[in-house]
Amino acid sequence: MVQSVEAQNASLTVNNVAIQSSSNTIEDAVEGITLKLNDQTTGTQTLTVSADTSKAKSAITDWVNAYNSLQDTMGNLTRYTAVDAGKEPDSKNGALLGDGTLRNIQTQLKSILANASGSGVYKTLSQAGITTDPTDGKLKLDADKPVH
Repeated sequence: MVQSVEAQNASLTVNNVAIQSSSNTIEDAVEGITLKLNDQTTGTQTLTVSADTSKAKSAITDWVNAYNSLQDTMGNLTRYTAVDAGKEPDSKNGALLGDGTLRNIQTQLKSILANASGSGVYKTLSQAGITTDPTDGKLKLDADKPVH
């Protein structure tokens, strides 16, 4: 057997800090970033990092859809169908029509959504592009609102 290339550690400099690694995968050079070294280079290389907001946008969309589905379910459970005088009640009324517990839950949910809270980037839903439709109480998502 003939050794064609002698093994050596990966050597690089990140922000003027020299780094050596026995692996081509560097996980501790930049916090939260994994560098996978594929080839030898010389001179200065530029690494551009940007946030991947697709998971956050997907989670927000799923949450808005789940909330709206809950509103639909509560609306069906509390649905009231007017009955003309002298006629039998219609079975189209919701099973929990007039239930105080469900009304209390609805009120508490609306209160939670309306109040500002937290210490992060978003303190209100509207800052994340989520608004409430005043006609039906459902949430609407402005998909063009940037997620940080």
